[in-house]
Amino acid sequence: MRLLVLLIFLGGPPGYAQLTLKTVIPQKGVEFFTADQFGNLYTIKDDILHKLDSKGKELYAYSNPLLGELSQVDVLNAMNPLLFYQDVYQIIILDNRLNQSSQTAFANYGFLDVRLVAYSDEENIWFYDQVTDKIYRFNIETKKITTQTLNITQIAGKENQPQILVSTIENIYLYLSGTGILVFDPVGAYKKTIPVNDILDFEVEGKKLYYLKNDLVVEVDLLTRQEKKYPLDINGTKALSVTGKNLYLLYDAGINYYRLN
Repeated sequence: MRLLVLLIFLGGPPGYAQLTLKTVIPQKGVEFFTADQFGNLYTIKDDILHKLDSKGKELYAYSNPLLGELSQVDVLNAMNPLLFYQDVYQIIILDNRLNQSSQTAFANYGFLDVRLVAYSDEENIWFYDQVTDKIYRFNIETKKITTQTLNITQIAGKENQPQILVSTIENIYLYLSGTGILVFDPVGAYKKTIPVNDILDFEVEGKKLYYLKNDLVVEVDLLTRQEKKYPLDINGTKALSVTGKNLYLLYDAGINYYRLN
């Protein structure tokens, strides 16, 4: 009993920290969301992309009913959001006011089962194709493959269905349920596997990995492997987004904005 009281007084057991809630943004019915480095939020509701300011005010919106379900948005390049329509294996590039700039159909280049996409840099994207079971870097302007990984099943040692693809300037991260997060260098060479499982979502910010699991946000220093756990005071967290020290969590009722310690 004395130990429990002491832990509460000190803020929890070692390795745990508290989040500082800054803002609650009511947003019901959000199916997917992310945030950019300027504090803008991007949400998908009923296959419509909404760009919101940091207080939740809508700035712009975009939809393309001809392409079906809008599956994913990547704003690593916030001036040109990347949209992915998995049903038709197509990507759309927008400008910062959500006007369409370009459109690419992967089927035109021989890829018939693209499942995940992520920005590599301003001119390139990474995508995972299930048929070939590889990750490719694709130049948006030239429409050419510039590099690719080895077969993912061979690397993992078993059949798989990748669920999340994240890219930074330094690495590419691919989450396989039951295996962990596979890490590749900028030219697609396999480096290692981070052994985390049963996660709902993850992002990499700087030298730190953040993942969502069991109503916890776990922060992992990728250099020292030290972990910090942030217990969540609301059940049912669906996704996260991290930019700098800003953490955004998606719930059924909206988005909570926290500051990381």
